[in-house]
Amino acid sequence: MSGMEALDAAAEAFETGDFEAALAAADRGLAQAPDSVDALHLRAAALVELGRWRKPAGPSAPR
Repeated sequence: MSGMEALDAAAEAFETGDFEAALAAADRGLAQAPDSVDALHLRAAALVELGRWRKPAGPSAPR
């Protein structure tokens, strides 16, 4: 599966509410294109929907 196909699969899974599949597909897209903003966005959105995010801690945290 190409990076673009993985992104399409991630977007489709996200739209249908299958956030685990969206996360997995976004990860496949990131494996192909680690700097893909779209893949990073879909991954982050899926993590938020799954309740699997956390606030940053330490000196790099926004003030």
